[in-house]
Amino acid sequence: MSKEVFQRPWNGTRRQGYDCDAQPVHREGPPIGGPSCQTLYVLEASVKYHQHLWVVLLAAIIAGCSTGPFYKPSSSIGSYSTVNPACPGAQEVIEFSPEKQPWILLRVYATPPERYNSKGTELRIHFWFQYLKGEPRPSLFFLTDEEQKLIKERSSKDYVATTSKPTVTVVLPNGNRQEITIPAFEKSFDAKRELVDWWGNGVLISPDSLNSFTVIFPDIYVNGEKITVPPIHFQKAEDHYAPVLNC
Repeated sequence: MSKEVFQRPWNGTRRQGYDCDAQPVHREGPPIGGPSCQTLYVLEASVKYHQHLWVVLLAAIIAGCSTGPFYKPSSSIGSYSTVNPACPGAQEVIEFSPEKQPWILLRVYATPPERYNSKGTELRIHFWFQYLKGEPRPSLFFLTDEEQKLIKERSSKDYVATTSKPTVTVVLPNGNRQEITIPAFEKSFDAKRELVDWWGNGVLISPDSLNSFTVIFPDIYVNGEKITVPPIHFQKAEDHYAPVLNC
């Protein structure tokens, strides 16, 4: 029985890889098994392609997604978060809570015209309730009877918010100050039903895109307890974050 095999003609050099242009020669004996050189070449090319693809994907993850321009808040106290706390993104929200009611969060952020369909530079304020915030959690996967009772008790209460005046003071880098009215601050209101829209409640500060500014809040109370809100400085910035498919 004869079988054609490939023998590389000697031309003074030896190439790496698979030479599919080699001249066939005849040999006697049983067939030689294994993939053809064309198959090996295709497999090698496929491996190199997928290695390149993984490198590109890894580079994209490391580079992350750009947040675009946003206002980075800073203050002497408070904690920082994204607009949607369940998703990655710019740490553009600053949160404050009353000491005895830590499950009440007053969340503040500002938006430039390029973000969230703002009409200019806007200040956005809303309340968010995390009824188990500050409580020890035996498990993150299920609620105990005591936790369910606590949630029911706290969520059934009314939360009346009041302020010492209906305006905030905006201080520009040149020292100019202006009073901006917050409509919800003009009267007492139910914090569970008003100022609860994360993406709305925008109050125009300037029709222009400001680079930086500081906001001074009035005294804010919920059920008679004061929420300490020091002056908040906002600085335009950009950042990157790792993308998440379900956000």
